[in-house]
Amino acid sequence: MTSFENLHIQDAWRITLPYFADERGYFQEIFQELKYPEDVQPKTGISQVSISHSVRDTLRGMHTSKYSKHVTVIRGEIYDVMCDLRVDSPTFRRWAVVKLSQNNRQQIFVPPGVAHGFYCCEDATVLYLQGGVFNPPEEIDVNPFDPNIAILWPAPYERYIMSDKDRKSQSFSCIHPLAGKLPPLRRLLVIGASGQLGRAITEFYGANNVIGTFNTHQETGMMLLQFNLDGLNEKQEKLENFIQSIRPEIVFLCAGFTWVDGCELEEEKALTVNANSPALIASTVKRFGGKTVFYSTDYVFDGCENKLWSEEDSAFPLNVYGKSKLEGEKNLMEADPEALIIRTTGVFGPDKNEKNFVYQLCKTISNGGTFKCAVDQFGCPTYSRDLAEISAKLLNLGQKGIFHCVGSQTLDRYTFALKIADFFKLPTENIIASSTSELYIETKQRLGVAAERGSHLGLNIKKLTEVLKGTKPRDLNSSLQDWLLHPAGISLPSNRIE
Repeated sequence: MTSFENLHIQDAWRITLPYFADERGYFQEIFQELKYPEDVQPKTGISQVSISHSVRDTLRGMHTSKYSKHVTVIRGEIYDVMCDLRVDSPTFRRWAVVKLSQNNRQQIFVPPGVAHGFYCCEDATVLYLQGGVFNPPEEIDVNPFDPNIAILWPAPYERYIMSDKDRKSQSFSCIHPLAGKLPPLRRLLVIGASGQLGRAITEFYGANNVIGTFNTHQETGMMLLQFNLDGLNEKQEKLENFIQSIRPEIVFLCAGFTWVDGCELEEEKALTVNANSPALIASTVKRFGGKTVFYSTDYVFDGCENKLWSEEDSAFPLNVYGKSKLEGEKNLMEADPEALIIRTTGVFGPDKNEKNFVYQLCKTISNGGTFKCAVDQFGCPTYSRDLAEISAKLLNLGQKGIFHCVGSQTLDRYTFALKIADFFKLPTENIIASSTSELYIETKQRLGVAAERGSHLGLNIKKLTEVLKGTKPRDLNSSLQDWLLHPAGISLPSNRIE
């Protein structure tokens, strides 16, 4: 069965081809118009079919055509690269890698205006189905080693067998005068970019430097990446293809199964998503030269002592969510000791999906509903934009291991809610003080299960402030003031805006 997967260059695709084999040999479809979606059809039909054979260490490209093409390896293996040279494209200057071989049966679809080239990992025969006819005056070549596009090729420069034409091809800045004035793009992968923390990280670094993924909330420009119950172990090859195509320098692992009571209902899912997948991702990222940042939780502690928990304190989670995150930390550090783990809690801030505590409270109270909050659960609400900035600062300093990063105030949930309502000048009579035990009983009656929660889960950020020389997250009021300046804040109660 033919399968299709978007790449992180607009209009570009990875295609896995069907394969039929028996004792006589094999048959493989290279293209079948009835099976290909319209987006992956040659833009002007198939105008030319070409074949090339290259010896090992040959590098061909980067060549840009006005027509699209499908590229398939029928013998050997190549390290195939596309780079978007379309100035009006949202992925302008972005490049992608796909290994094509006779064994993996993969094919790429190169859109018009996207440069294409490859390195032969071994002797290789390559087939092209072209949506136009090769016309040298219309072809544009760009130097494969131009620092303005900074493609990561797999071998030392001295090894490559290249034509004089390719070696002397023009620089990217000659093709696009503005290109030389633009800073090189970074290769930052944000897994869970559709969530509030993923959005904050994307905002901090700039969307053009970030390749984002989503799980359920699809958005233009983001790629689908799901952690299903069958786990990524059975999809390791797919994950390796995904990571290799991006070659990220840093991966921010923001995605997780964070519904605390839901983890009690679906323990297997919690372990798959929070405990097992992070290590598999980190080990894969490490093989391709990148570093992983994993976001964990205060729920790794039992919260039984009235204290702020430090990184040196022994972890003892009370619920499945905390256990899965703690296991994820351990697995991650085994997979890559250079990884960075940031424990946080009560994250709030701009979120297109309006899922966090602040949105939920404001919406409920504004609509006249009641909102129950525990008076005996203490934590440190954390502003997502601060968390993103501090993550970047830790990375700039080359930090690894575990850091606590939370807001500068320790509040119980009820007081947190009152402060939010007071800031937005919302009525507080419908904010109901409750105990943890009462909320536990209510949840168990509603779901059949409920997660145990500790009372004192504030985190100590002394290590963080020492490393960052006094930098620390803002208090609640300052964070909310900043939020109102952010476009996503307009859905918050407007009666507070002055």
